[in-house]
Amino acid sequence: MPFPNGKSNVLVEQPTYNGVLKAGEITKTSIVGIQRKFNGIDFHELERSFANDNIKCFYTIPRFSNPLGISYTNEEKKQILKLAEKYDVYIIEDDYLCDLELESNSFPMYYSDVSSRVVYLKSFSKILLPGLRIAAVVLPKLLRNTFYEYKNGMDLSTGVLSQGALEIYIKSGMFKANRKSIKKIYSNRMKALKEVASEIDLPNIKWHIPDTGFYACIEFLNEINIEGLIKACEKKNILISNMRKYYLRDYFSNDILKISVSKAEINNIKKATAEILKIINHF
Repeated sequence: MPFPNGKSNVLVEQPTYNGVLKAGEITKTSIVGIQRKFNGIDFHELERSFANDNIKCFYTIPRFSNPLGISYTNEEKKQILKLAEKYDVYIIEDDYLCDLELESNSFPMYYSDVSSRVVYLKSFSKILLPGLRIAAVVLPKLLRNTFYEYKNGMDLSTGVLSQGALEIYIKSGMFKANRKSIKKIYSNRMKALKEVASEIDLPNIKWHIPDTGFYACIEFLNEINIEGLIKACEKKNILISNMRKYYLRDYFSNDILKISVSKAEINNIKKATAEILKIINHF
């Protein structure tokens, strides 16, 4: 959809959620990348892109990035907002895992937005039911009419049954109780992953494991045969894939392996991670 700033390119982190890259490809949207490393984003490069690359909006996953699992600090979020205001860029903040946050003082960018720059997205599927595809979007007033027009062209209206189910779930108190339970589940899964990582020390890899969330990463410090690693893991019934789908063509790197705990019980996390590390050591 067009934005009031009249610009045409969408900036995305590299790597980023593959669904956004596919959506850009299908809609023939021009997408520009900026590297996001485990130590954050280069703000000089971000400012250069905002200033020179005709950026209408910056799609970002500040909290529990998919696929890296990392988060921006509150100060980094404010700095991104400051640059967006300076160069007339909108922010699309995908806060899909906000309900797993353990820190009480970690706020979304939307919290600090005083110039109506942020489009805030929140998913309910992750904490309610994956099959119930329902989310919320908070839009700046200037974008609302255009958004309604484009959304209406895609689906006419959001399903009333799913909205009704969510309303009952929230009002009954089940949402609040389930959020508490799920927070514990995912923090325990990450804790189990950290335990295995600390027990099996390999010199040529570096772990990046958050306190909670769906994703962690192994960073390879030396070159490794990823395709051979994938095939070796398959023989042990461990499914992994390379990271190509998370990258624009010019940014692709094989030095990261995403570890997902979203569907894995603690026993399987411990067993499979130990096996993966044995295979990596062999390669």
